[in-house]
Formats: sequence, C-alpha cells, structure tokens
Amino acid sequence: MLTHLAIFALVAVSISGQPLQGRSQKTELLVAVGILEEQVQDVKQKVIALPNSGALCPYPYKQVLDECFYLSKVKLNWNQARQYCQGMQGDLATPRNVYALKSFVIDTAAEVTEAWLGATDQSSEGTWNWLDGRPVASDWAGGQPDDAGGNEDCLDLRTKWHPTLNDYQCGVAQHFVCQYNA
Repeated sequence: MLTHLAIFALVAVSISGQPLQGRSQKTELLVAVGILEEQVQDVKQKVIALPNSGALCPYPYKQVLDECFYLSKVKLNWNQARQYCQGMQGDLATPRNVYALKSFVIDTAAEVTEAWLGATDQSSEGTWNWLDGRPVASDWAGGQPDDAGGNEDCLDLRTKWHPTLNDYQCGVAQHFVCQYNA
C-alpha cells in the first residue's frame, strides 16, 4: 500500500506539469512519503486498539444491535428456508432481542407480515427451543403456541401481533430471517 502511495505521489507531481527537478524536490517527496507511512502506521495501531464493538456483517446481512440478519425476498417452507440460510453461512435467526428483529423486518419490508425464525418443537412436542439450544421462553402471541390441528411445529414472527411469536405449519412457504454465524 505504501508503494502505491509513493507511486501516486510521483504520478501526481508529474501530472501537475511539474516534473521532479533537483535533489530538494526529491527530498521533499521522500519526506512526504515518510510522513504518510507514519500516519498509516498510526491508523493501523488505532484500528488494532479498537474494542470489538459488536457484529461486523458481511453482505447482504444487516446489523441489528450486535447480531447480523438478512430478510429473504423469496418465500420458502421452514426446512427450505433453513437450508437457504445455511448456504449463506448462517441459519434461521435465533435473535437475542425479538423486538429489535421485529423492527428490522418492518423497516426492511413493511409488506412482510410473517417470517420464519429458527425455533421448533419438532424434537419434543410443546418444548420450544431456538436452534442454538436456548428455550423460547416468552414473546408468544396470545394463546400461542397452540399447535393448531396438531401440526404447528415451527416458529414464525408476526409483525402485526404483539407479542409477536407464533407456532405455524412448517410446510407453508413464507419469508424468513437468516442470521450470520460469525
């Protein structure tokens, strides 16, 4: 990078119509390059010293608090959505703050009113866990989970409901939220 800076400086001087003449201009240029090198080193040290302030999200994920999420543009069933997220170096979302995620979904696409999240009771009916193993303890919409028809084993977020979580049939295609696995 520093070589690029030196070349840039030489080109800039040449383009300006003032070719380097004599030892003093060359010396000034070398001093300027030296100062730039010191400044680059100083910036590098400051970056290294920065505390890790949370998530750094790769495209197309967006940062929400200290987590990285992506709201799908397509609709898939829960299992397909999970595979899609895994193909993006993530999984279905297991948010620490459901309401921050709800705000993200509304802000990203107000027309999306339901989206798959990463929780299920498929392994033990009535015992809801996030994919990372934490229990889904709260934030359920009134009367939920209800396992309507004995066939609602996957978790979705309802943006029009408060509280916002709902159990739903895993085979239904809907939008979904992926979370990046750093």
